[in-house]
Amino acid sequence: MRPFFHLLRREWINQATRPALYVLCIAYWVISGFLAFNVLLDAAVVTLLPYFQIAPVLFLLFSLSITTGQLNHRADQLDLLRLMPVTPGAVVVSRFLVVLSILLVALVGAAAVPVAVSVADWGSFDAGQLVSASFGLFLLGAAFSAVGLAVGAYARSQTAAFLVAFVVVFLFWIPDRFAVLAPETIRGAVAQLSFNTHLANWSRGLLWLPDLAYFLIFVVLGLALAATGWESWRLRRPWPRRVTWRLPAGILLLVLLQLVALRFPLRLDLTSEGLHTLDPESARVVAGLKKDVRILFFRSRQLPRELAPVAGDVEALLHEYALRSGRLTVQTLEPDVDPEAAALARSYGISEMEIGRRSATAATVNRVTFGLALVCGGTVETIPDVTDPRTLEYEVTFRLKRFLSGRRKVVFTSGHGEFPEKPEDPRGGYDRLFAAVTEFELVRQSGSVPEDAAVLVVAGPIRAFSDEAWAELDAFARAGKPMMILADGMMFRNNLSLKGVARHWVPNPALADRLKSWGVRLGDDMVLSFQAPQVTVSQHKVVTFPLMPMVDVTRKLSIMPFTLATLDLEPGAPWKAERRLRTDPGSWRHTRAYEENLEWPKTQDRGPFTAGLFLRPAPGSPLPAGARAVVLGDSDLFRDYSFSTVNTHLLFFRQALDWLLDDHSLAHLRLKGRGVERLKLAGKPAPALVMTFALGAPVLLLLGFAAVVIWRRRRN
Repeated sequence: MRPFFHLLRREWINQATRPALYVLCIAYWVISGFLAFNVLLDAAVVTLLPYFQIAPVLFLLFSLSITTGQLNHRADQLDLLRLMPVTPGAVVVSRFLVVLSILLVALVGAAAVPVAVSVADWGSFDAGQLVSASFGLFLLGAAFSAVGLAVGAYARSQTAAFLVAFVVVFLFWIPDRFAVLAPETIRGAVAQLSFNTHLANWSRGLLWLPDLAYFLIFVVLGLALAATGWESWRLRRPWPRRVTWRLPAGILLLVLLQLVALRFPLRLDLTSEGLHTLDPESARVVAGLKKDVRILFFRSRQLPRELAPVAGDVEALLHEYALRSGRLTVQTLEPDVDPEAAALARSYGISEMEIGRRSATAATVNRVTFGLALVCGGTVETIPDVTDPRTLEYEVTFRLKRFLSGRRKVVFTSGHGEFPEKPEDPRGGYDRLFAAVTEFELVRQSGSVPEDAAVLVVAGPIRAFSDEAWAELDAFARAGKPMMILADGMMFRNNLSLKGVARHWVPNPALADRLKSWGVRLGDDMVLSFQAPQVTVSQHKVVTFPLMPMVDVTRKLSIMPFTLATLDLEPGAPWKAERRLRTDPGSWRHTRAYEENLEWPKTQDRGPFTAGLFLRPAPGSPLPAGARAVVLGDSDLFRDYSFSTVNTHLLFFRQALDWLLDDHSLAHLRLKGRGVERLKLAGKPAPALVMTFALGAPVLLLLGFAAVVIWRRRRN
């Protein structure tokens, strides 16, 4: 081994004294750094996923520029290694290891971008996902380098070798794009030939054994061909006289390894949240199943290109469910080729969906089936659309949990203007909320509150409750049962006008006086802001809920018809606030914004304001210790109008019900993969300064290393 290490040291010194190498490294860092910062500032969230979709192109050019000139046979030059007693394999492997070290240096220098973002306190990245994506890029660079060495070993010119190697890599870059045109029997095999197919999982933080085997095949095959080509030039022959059995045997062994890896796809989830791993709570629910459950995955055999990887994710997740319990089985059915499967899907309410694709010349629409049915005895739970794998684990787990415990009843009061009584009512009802929240039984009740009600919701009334009706609601709370009150401090009215100006907002008398008995003050005001309230879901992540009028107030102050009232607790109230939902510090409040005012009164009141209260009994209160209540200063956030503009209202409603029922077992699953960390630029170092640090630090270190190398070379 000592001669090999001497050879490795010699090759490393030769590369370290090449000025072109330093130019390539600096160019790669500058271009990749600008792209990464452009992605960060445009998205305004802490993510580099779009960057890792562009980085392979840069890495291709970088690695081929280094490797395609390593083993050329030039007529005007002679590599002294051809005269030394070293094997071709040792030469090729030593140069390949040197190239890998250069690629590693390039990746470490590019990592200055996330380091600079963290040092500037703009946010923190998912370390596991970042390491996985970087390692996937390193493996991709190793495959590119092996191709460059192999092609360069048979070429007399680096330019020709670069162009040929680029074409070879391109041929293995595009198969996934054309896989949909291949026959169905070989479509999967064609997609497996593509670099993109095997790099996608690494970018998402998922280490998959078939992807690792794929890159190893390229590396071993490329090095073997490079050694053969270098030996052929060394012996003045275009090809060796005798080809041993080792090369084809090695290639066959690697292909078998790839096939075994595809048959037993071992996975390792490197993300900090375990985005691709079954959650412990899901595993506990599956292990507790007392009846046999079948999960039927209805998917069309011919899927659009964008759904093919999603289908793989769904099948992998369902496979993990099946491994957790012998009572759960998974079956995949293809309704587009199996009439019985199509009839079964229709009987379960899973129909075809249309997925369109538009290009510069044409637009196509594909009709596919892509849904799940969970069957337990005579009970069937369906998920008609599973195209979003982020929420799939929650959707499956809560349905399995429902098989164990049933559904709890959430009762909405009515009869006081909570629901639209006229078609022209601009507020809208709760039809979309009732259709979307399937893990609970949402019912509308006009009479007495049923005894089996788990949660009572007072859903934005506009007429006052009678003493008897309010006494029943108050008794429900005093019995220790949870309540949610959506209290509109102001209500929308558009049938009056003064001097041609519509008077939209008037005080709402329905709940203001009633809430005073709870010690809750409901303001007849409106809070406006450019930002939504934010709720912390973990140490580093915040989920922003675009509630109320927050996202509907533009920089031009075009105010949308929302009412948002402030809330506060009076001294001596029987409740205490365990949590407050606050607006941002830049919000402001309008008061007396109703009939006698033709314009919004200007006020100096600035946020944050309390827009919601999560209440528990105060010490010494006559209320039971388990009583809970949520009071929000708006009901429009759950009405149909809001559901057509944003989709986080549904998430917020489910989380609020979990808090009321003191059942947080599945709350984190709803947020799995959904929380994004926004860039915090206010009061932080300027982007120009952070970018200068991220790009300048590795460049200065590299130039310092080059100066040391040049100084030592001159000294020797």
